Amino acid sequence: MVELFNKDLILEQYKNSPRLKGYIEALVNGGKKVDEALDALGESFDIEKADGEWLDLLGLIKGLKRYAGESDEKFKIRILSTSKDSGVPNFVIRNIQKLSHDGSPTYFDEVPATFFVYTPKGWQQKRETVQKLAPAGVLGLPGAALITAKPLFICTAKGERILAVAQDKDIPKIREFEILTDDGDAILTEDGHEILGVENGRD
Repeated sequence: MVELFNKDLILEQYKNSPRLKGYIEALVNGGKKVDEALDALGESFDIEKADGEWLDLLGLIKGLKRYAGESDEKFKIRILSTSKDSGVPNFVIRNIQKLSHDGSPTYFDEVPATFFVYTPKGWQQKRETVQKLAPAGVLGLPGAALITAKPLFICTAKGERILAVAQDKDIPKIREFEILTDDGDAILTEDGHEILGVENGRD
């Protein structure tokens, strides 16, 4: 087979990126079916799945360069915060879904020039993170449900939870997650308890 892909044409800073070279070779030299390669390439433009040099490339597409010492997570937040839809409720909700891993966060904007996002099924976000998703002149705050010492949620007569502003110092640095098999089944101890792993919390 004739080599159609000239590696010398890749920009210098991406010449050592095996992922980029792999996609280009798959498309040009027929290493994979073209439609499969295109699907894989499309997934690579998901900011949440990108890291390292590939994240740098996606940032450049949006006209952003990584600051010296800026982590992948902080750079992702900055990229997500730079959008023509920035500040629109759907934009905030969509990005909180990605950042918190809560599929349906609750968004409240009953107070003028202020909104809360509540993520009961995902990672609590810091105030700095939520505020970066807010439009100019609007205060974005992470909501936290109030509980009693029992602990029970404090609710209105209609059963709606009463929220306060989450304090960053109360956000856990260690987060637990279930350990699952490839089929998505929980791995249990001999006496039937779930086995949990832990990972560091996000900035």
